[in-house]
Amino acid sequence: MDTRRNKRKKHKLHKDLKRFSVLLAGFVPFICYLIVLMQGISLIADGKTGLAFVNTESTGLAVRAYAGTDSMLLDRLPKDSQILVTGSAVDGSGAVWYEIKYLRGADTWRTGYVHSSYIVFYNDIAPVGEDPDFEKYLEEQNFPESYKAPLRVLHKEHPTWVFKAQMIDLDWSTALYEESKVGVNMIHPYYAASWRSMEEGAYDWENGRWIELDTGCYGASATITAYFLDPRNGLCDDTRIFQFEDLSYLPDSHSAENTYNIVKGTFLAGEYEFQTVRDDGLYPSYGIVEGSQQEDGTVTYRFSYVDTIMQAAEYAKVSPYHLASRIRQEMGVNGSELAKGTYPGYEGYFNFFNIGAYAHSGRPARENGAIYAKQEGSYLRPWTNPYKAILGGADFVGSSYIQREQNTLYLQKFDVTDGGNGRYSHQYMSNVNAPKDEASSLKKAYTDSGLIDTSVFTFEIPVYQNMPELAAAQPASDDTNATNNNWLSSITVSGGTFESQFSRTQYEYTVNVPADTASVTIAATPCDSGATLLGTGELSLTSDTTQHVITVLAPSFEPRTYTLYIVRSGSIPSTPSAPSETPTPTPTPTPTPTPTPTPTPDPDPVLQSGVYEIGTYITGVEPNTDVATFLGNFSVQNGTIQLMTSSGAAKGSGAVGTGDLLQLYKGNEVMQSYFVVIYGDVNGDGSISLTDMVMIQRQLLQIKILEGPYFTAMDTNHDQSCSLADMVTIQRDLLGIGTVPQR
Repeated sequence: MDTRRNKRKKHKLHKDLKRFSVLLAGFVPFICYLIVLMQGISLIADGKTGLAFVNTESTGLAVRAYAGTDSMLLDRLPKDSQILVTGSAVDGSGAVWYEIKYLRGADTWRTGYVHSSYIVFYNDIAPVGEDPDFEKYLEEQNFPESYKAPLRVLHKEHPTWVFKAQMIDLDWSTALYEESKVGVNMIHPYYAASWRSMEEGAYDWENGRWIELDTGCYGASATITAYFLDPRNGLCDDTRIFQFEDLSYLPDSHSAENTYNIVKGTFLAGEYEFQTVRDDGLYPSYGIVEGSQQEDGTVTYRFSYVDTIMQAAEYAKVSPYHLASRIRQEMGVNGSELAKGTYPGYEGYFNFFNIGAYAHSGRPARENGAIYAKQEGSYLRPWTNPYKAILGGADFVGSSYIQREQNTLYLQKFDVTDGGNGRYSHQYMSNVNAPKDEASSLKKAYTDSGLIDTSVFTFEIPVYQNMPELAAAQPASDDTNATNNNWLSSITVSGGTFESQFSRTQYEYTVNVPADTASVTIAATPCDSGATLLGTGELSLTSDTTQHVITVLAPSFEPRTYTLYIVRSGSIPSTPSAPSETPTPTPTPTPTPTPTPTPTPDPDPVLQSGVYEIGTYITGVEPNTDVATFLGNFSVQNGTIQLMTSSGAAKGSGAVGTGDLLQLYKGNEVMQSYFVVIYGDVNGDGSISLTDMVMIQRQLLQIKILEGPYFTAMDTNHDQSCSLADMVTIQRDLLGIGTVPQR
C-alpha cells in the first residue's frame, strides 16, 4: 500500500503535470505547425566520408567534442588543414557536423566534430578517375593517396603543369626528429606564440621568456616544423606549390621572352655597359660596342640584363626564371646600391644575389655583401661588372645548392637529400616558413608576367618513407598570444604520498594511499593559467591499483598527459614504482634512416559490456545508476577506463548522466571516448523528471537548442526524431504507467 508520503508525492506530481499540460496547450497550434513543417528533427546525417580539407576565411575552424556549438572546444584547425571525415551527425538545429580525424605534430592523432559548412571534399572538386590518363600517371609516380587528392585539384586548374614524385630515402619520423632539434629552424616573433618552441634551450623557464637563438628569431616548435616539413601542405593551392618548382636549367622550356616578362617594369628590363680588357673566353663578342676598342685592348661591352640572365642560366645550370625572380626579390624594382655598384667605399663592385650580405662583425648587411663582391676568389670574383656578378652569383646558387640535390626552394630550406655534403646542415634559410614565403614571391612574379598558364612548370615533390596517412596540421593561431605551455607545476592527491618528487618534465607517478581509501580528490596547477585541466576532482578507486590520467590542454590546444598510479597500501603496483622521465611530450623517434620496427606491438585495448551497448554513444544505462555500478559493468583488456564529466573533470561518485564521457586508455593515450546517453535524461543529472520534458518543449519551440548526446537523449521512443511523442513517453514514465526504454 502507498504510504501517505507517497500519496502526497503522487498527488503533487499529478498537479505539476496538470499545470504543465495547461501551459503546453497554449503552444499546441504552433507545435503542430512545427511538426508538420519539420516532421521531427532528423537524427541521421548525410553519411559522407573521405579525404577533405578545411575551408574557412579568417579564423580557425572549431573542433568540438560532439556535434553542437555547446560542446567542449578541443582545438581550432586553420584553413586548408587536411582531414579525414569518418562519420557525421546532426545537431539540435538540424545542422550537419562531421566526425573527423587529423594529425598534429609527429604522431598525435586527434578526433572531434566540425561544422560541415566549412569542409570541402577533394573528390567534390576533382573526382577520382575524372582524368584517366592523369590517374595512371599518378600511379606511375607512386604518389600516396594523401598526395593524389590535392594534385588532382591542381591538375584540373593547371593541366600543363608536371608533378614528379621525389622519393626521399629517409623515414618521415627521422627527418622530423632532426629538423625539430632546437636551433635548426627559426620563427620570427611576429608569428603566433604557438609556433615557438618551449623546449630546453629555446625557452628560459626561470625567467619566463623565449631565448633569441638568431637575430630577432626564436626556435620553431616541433609542431610548426612538422607542418612546413610535410610536403602535402605545399599542395594546398597554386601558390605554395612553387616551393617544389625544379630550379634546374631546362633549355627546352626556358625562354628569353618569358624571362623578360618576369623582369618587365624593373631595372632588369634594360641594358648596362662597362669597360674592361677584351676577354672572348668570358664575354660574348656580340656585346662589344662597335668602335670602342682601344690600343691597350680595353673595349666597351653592352648587354641586356635578360640576355645576361640567360647566359648565367646556361653557365650555372639554373633556371633563368628562378635567377630573374631571385634578383628581382633581392634588388627591388629600381636596383639597390649593390646592383648599381655604388655602395659607399666599394664603388665599382656588384652583388645581385646579396651573397654574404648579412649583418655581422659590427657591419651592416650590404657592406658585408660589398666586401664579398670585392674579394678575390671563386665564382668569378671580384665582381667588377654586372656580367661577372650575375654569372658568378648564379654559379654560387647552382654549385652550392642546385647541383647538390637541393634544386627546389623546399630542399634549400630542408636539407633532406645527401648531395655530397650530408643532411640537415646545408640549409639556405633558417626561417622555417621561408619556402612558403619565397614560393609566394615566385608565383607573383610569374603571375605578373603572364607565365602561369602559358608555360610548362615542373614540380618535384618529396615523398618520405613511412609517412602518416594525413598531412600534419598547422598549430592553432587565432590567439597569437596563446602558448604551447601544457606543463604542470604541481599535482596533489588527497591522503596520498608520492614515491618521487614532482617535476614538470616527469609524466608518471606512483601515489600510495591507505588500504581502506574508497576515493581521492585530485588537484593540479598548470604552469600557464590559461591552460585547461581535464581529470581533476573526485576519483573513485575501484581496484587496488588505479591508473588515472590528467590532461593539460595548452592555451594553443596542445595536449600533454600526466599519469598517476594510485596504489592502496599492501598492494603491488601494476607499474614500476620508479616512474620514467620523458624529456619531451612527443615520443622521440629513433634518428636512423631505417628505424627497427617493434616485432610485437602492444595490442590495442578492448572495451566490452554485457549490460550496455557500446557504439557512437554508450546506451542501455538505467536512470540513477551510480558511478561504481556503471564502471563495474565493463570489462577492459589491455587498457583502462575513466569516467569524466561533460566539463572534463574526473567523476568518481554520484549518478551517471547523459553527457558524461567514458575514456578508454592504452597507457597514457586516450584511444577512444564515448558519451553516455540515458534516454529521457535530457539535462544530464542522471534521472528523468519534468525538467527533461520542459527541455524537449524548448527544443521544439527553438527556444533552447541542445545538441550531441543531450539531443539524442530526447528521442525517448527511439523513432530517430524529436517530437511531442517523446514528451508523452516521459509523462507516462513519471505517472508510472510506462517507462522510457533504454534499448
